[in-house]
Amino acid sequence: MYALTESLNTILSVVSGWVWGPPLLVLLVGTGLYYTVILKMLPVRFFYYGLRILTGREYAQGGRGEQSYFRALAMTLSATVGTGNIVGVASAILLGGPGALFWMWVTAVLGMATKYAEAVLAVRFRVETPHGFAGGPMYYIEKGLGQKWLGVLFAVFTLIAAFGIGNMVQIHSAASALETAPLEIPKLATAFAGALFAAVIILGGVKRIGLAATYLVPFMAVFYFLGTSYILMVNMRHILSAFSVIFQYAFQPLPLVVGGGIGILMQTIRSGVQRGLFSNEAGLGSTPIADASAKTNYPVRQGLVAMLGPFFDTLLICTMTGLAIVVAFQAHGEGLVESIIQSGTGELAMLQSYLPAFSDYLNSHPGQIWPAISDVFGKEAAGLKGVLTGAVFAYYMGPWGNAAVAISLSLFAFTTIIGWYYYSDRALVYLGGGALIPIYRYLYVFLVLVGGIIPSASFVWNFSDVANGLMAFPNLIAILLLSPLVVQETKEYFAKYPGRYSLLSQLYLLFMKILPKKYLSRFVGLLASWKAPHFVMLPALIAFSRVYRVKIDEAELSLADYKTMNSFFSRTLKDGARVLEEKENIVLSPVDGRVLDIGSLSEHKARVKGAEFSIEDLVHHGPFAQKLKDANYIVLYLAPGDYHRIHSPAKGKVIGYNYIPGTLYPVNPYTARRVQKLFSRNERLTTYLETEQGFMAIAKIGATSVGKIIVEYPQVPSTNRRNSSSREEFFSHGIAFDAGAELGRFEMGSTVVLLIEKNISELLHLQPGDLVKYGQPVALWKKNE
Repeated sequence: MYALTESLNTILSVVSGWVWGPPLLVLLVGTGLYYTVILKMLPVRFFYYGLRILTGREYAQGGRGEQSYFRALAMTLSATVGTGNIVGVASAILLGGPGALFWMWVTAVLGMATKYAEAVLAVRFRVETPHGFAGGPMYYIEKGLGQKWLGVLFAVFTLIAAFGIGNMVQIHSAASALETAPLEIPKLATAFAGALFAAVIILGGVKRIGLAATYLVPFMAVFYFLGTSYILMVNMRHILSAFSVIFQYAFQPLPLVVGGGIGILMQTIRSGVQRGLFSNEAGLGSTPIADASAKTNYPVRQGLVAMLGPFFDTLLICTMTGLAIVVAFQAHGEGLVESIIQSGTGELAMLQSYLPAFSDYLNSHPGQIWPAISDVFGKEAAGLKGVLTGAVFAYYMGPWGNAAVAISLSLFAFTTIIGWYYYSDRALVYLGGGALIPIYRYLYVFLVLVGGIIPSASFVWNFSDVANGLMAFPNLIAILLLSPLVVQETKEYFAKYPGRYSLLSQLYLLFMKILPKKYLSRFVGLLASWKAPHFVMLPALIAFSRVYRVKIDEAELSLADYKTMNSFFSRTLKDGARVLEEKENIVLSPVDGRVLDIGSLSEHKARVKGAEFSIEDLVHHGPFAQKLKDANYIVLYLAPGDYHRIHSPAKGKVIGYNYIPGTLYPVNPYTARRVQKLFSRNERLTTYLETEQGFMAIAKIGATSVGKIIVEYPQVPSTNRRNSSSREEFFSHGIAFDAGAELGRFEMGSTVVLLIEKNISELLHLQPGDLVKYGQPVALWKKNE
């Protein structure tokens, strides 16, 4: 039996080396790099946005599906946060040196883009079956590529891999860890407990799996994080040197002293990439199976949540493990290795013959701990992987440090077992074996028991490596060929939901928040009113006109006649520059500008490129709020080069105004898409206008660099002043204005919102982005019945 196991292990080792050769490594890293480029660094730009969706701070949790965003991610993390985060990281460092940790980071960063693409496709092509929602690579391979045979192949590989990476390797690692001191729990007991735990959760169905993951994953991650944080704090002075050797050995083959080569460097890269994938499973195709269960109508939202998986799994948990090992070896490497081997049994005891050579090497090359491990132990160093992390904890925390690692590893292993059951369950549904699920559950639980008592760890690991690679090939081919669809879904989503929470947007908003906007605006106003010498003002006006394409031929005066920037900015037009259409049923544009938005208030609110405002924000709670609750509206943005005087849209009387002080964010389209309730925050002055046909209001929105909002009727408070307070006035007789008559002006640029009673008006066909001129018809009054 032993000879047969060894033979199979040798065969699997050869197959693993072939599967995990350069083609797969290039495909894995290349796919992540390709998606990172074509999505324009989306995981970095929208990392914060993904967190908002995950925590429920962005949009309601509606839509089709079975699990919330958080539970769907918890299910994927329950499967990915496993022994790879402890044993896998140790293995990568022992075989590839500390530089392998760098390549794990690369795999994780690129894997975030891969995870995003997988999740988008999983939700896009998922189906609802009698056994619940099902999705993943087998579905997008069949429905997206039209290659059912490849989908079947992936599903078969998933069933096989579930027995290795998701089942036996996890329980075997947990049983080995718990068997060591001080716990010394027999492997059979751990195997039985693991099988019982799996049975209780798995037999409860998908919802119980999601519920268990929701509570267990955060607890076990925090528990382990605290332990590794303690080790790093104790060795704080070695952290910088740890990062130094990680980056040094990422590109420099081991061993340093006796000379290395590209083959040894490839071992470092292979170890890091392979264990990185084993940890976060980006590109493997397993996690999209759980992503497909998310309760959402938007594939992109689940993609943004799913891409967080490699960050939590690899960039946090694996990094903490790797750093703890590296700093411990930097500080006490020789003593750690010797104590582990001398106190061990079995495979570890066999390494005792290497210790004299190990000591001699370090005596000859002081401080060269990593070349010593590579040169003396070679591949045999992998024998330390199962106990290395525990030994590091025990060195700093005593016997119970080893127990803490064993408990953490067991929690990781148990959650991975239930997570991978869900993957294999959905694969079975795809293959048409839904009716076999009850029998399959018992088989899966039985293999947990077998994995806990199987004698050869290397056999289980090699089995898992082969299954991993076989899953990755069809999935990576599929997501590469379906990349145009992923890009299309992304563009369509962000066209509807602009990138308010992108990294650049957040940096911009932070800058705007701390900027003293009012003081800056007052300063700009003073500067614009400065009567500069002619030789200074004229070139400035010429430059301004060219940059902003001002139509000088429409201005009443020539450039040489303007003494200040303000007088030019609020210039009047010469006669004949605008021809007004004199019809009683026409509503004219009050300004020159670009249409930001046009439509009707929905539930008394409007959304202008993402900047939501309500009717109360513009007309307060006065008697006119009811008249305009369902108003038609047009939002017009005045660019710096536009004509900045404001005119009456129709013949009527100004019967009052409402002034509300506020801050002064910019009102350009970029800011409007990113600052929530922009028009509810900024200073605003609203004019109430009554005509023979109906009622309307003109809201003038203040902005950064707007010196003042000036109107042509009395009793209005001065705008953009310190300690201003809200004010509303009504004129008993009203102030008459003809259609097109000047109502006021901006001293610098801003935005105007025109509101018209809906039931008696009809908007003309204008689209966001259209340019309109003052005096141009924008709406019609409906004829009285």
